[in-house]
Formats: sequence, C-alpha cells, structure tokens
Amino acid sequence: MGLIRLQSSSLPSGSVLQVQTATKTNTQNTTSTTFVDVDGLSISLTPTSTSSKIILMCDVTSSGNGGLNSGDFKFVRDSTDIGVGASSGSKLVSSFTSFMNSSSQDTDSSAGFAVDMPNTTSAVTYKLQMRCIKQDNSGSSQELFINRSRGESDNNTFSRTASNIIAMEISG
Repeated sequence: MGLIRLQSSSLPSGSVLQVQTATKTNTQNTTSTTFVDVDGLSISLTPTSTSSKIILMCDVTSSGNGGLNSGDFKFVRDSTDIGVGASSGSKLVSSFTSFMNSSSQDTDSSAGFAVDMPNTTSAVTYKLQMRCIKQDNSGSSQELFINRSRGESDNNTFSRTASNIIAMEISG
C-alpha cells in the first residue's frame, strides 16, 4: 500500500493539514519576573496556505517556592505574543497561569490553548515562555520549576513529569 498525499486545495475548510509536537522531559527553573523561553517547548512549522489557522495546545507541570504560588505562561510566534489577554494599565498579560499549592511535594498541571493566523507560507517558530509572578511582600526569593516539585527529595512522594506543546495547522 502506497502513501497517499492530498493537496490542501482538495480538502474542505477545517481539515487538519499537519501536526507538530515537542515534549520536555527534563526540568527547568527560573527566578525571572520577565518571560524566558521554556527550553525544549518550541516547534518550527511551515504553513501550507496564508489562510491557515494554527491551533496551539500545551500542558505544563510546574511548582514554585519562596511564596510563589503562581507562574505565568505565554505562547509566542517568532517574536509575537499569541493568545494573551488585553493590556490594561500595569496588569500582567499571559496566555495562561498556573496556581500552585504550598506543599513541597505538589506540582500543578496547567493547560493552555490559543489560535493563531500567521498569514504566511514561510517557516515560523512557536514556543512557550514562563515567568514568576511575585505574590507576596515577604522579600523571599521567588522560583518557578518545570517538570518537578519544589522539594525534590529522593523518595516516592515526589515526582518528575513531562510537558508538551502541540501545533495543528487547520485549512482556512
């Protein structure tokens, strides 16, 4: 049986044209209150049509310490923010936020979704970024962890996880 390739012009609007994925299995941490890249959660994709939509999905596991009980995450296409809230005064904008428990063993699993219309047939890169959100005035150091709990003791009450990003091109 041979491979069948369909031309995107022969498919109805709303058809899935391609799916790209990336999985992060290692850990990462940051103390930054400005966005930094989540290493390993980026995808290069070349849209087949300028009318295509790109659906972005992500699940990320995080934890925090030093009074940090939430972290911000943002989708970015090249250098353009995707799926963030409307700017209002000095309020922070992001694609989604993770809220964490204060236990050293706990992690929080959060999902983010966004739709982009890049209007190009040139290669674009989608990535996930993260930052700490300072939640208290204790002066303690804030730190956001990915794919691990903040305690990290070597016993069976602590876990390691994986995080994922998916980009699906949908015909326009």
